[in-house]
Amino acid sequence: MTNVRKKQTTRYYVLTTRLGRAGGLCVRIHTAQCAYCNDGRGRLYGGTEVRGQWQGPYDYAEAVRVAKGIALLDSRPCQRCMPRPGIAPQ
Repeated sequence: MTNVRKKQTTRYYVLTTRLGRAGGLCVRIHTAQCAYCNDGRGRLYGGTEVRGQWQGPYDYAEAVRVAKGIALLDSRPCQRCMPRPGIAPQ
């Protein structure tokens, strides 16, 4: 009997949200395992209201492309899950 392990591929999601009353937008890249993301079904800050739009899943390169394509003022990876290509989240 052979022990074959499937390669686990990390999935990434892009979240677009509004910034305050000014109506500006921000975008964050999250890993699917991130507590804020919850595989693209997440709730921000533990609340019950959906406060943004989730897009994905993507591989890392595609998530970055989508985030950059939105061309928003505030765009960066989630500071909690710190997504990076080729590094499995903890």
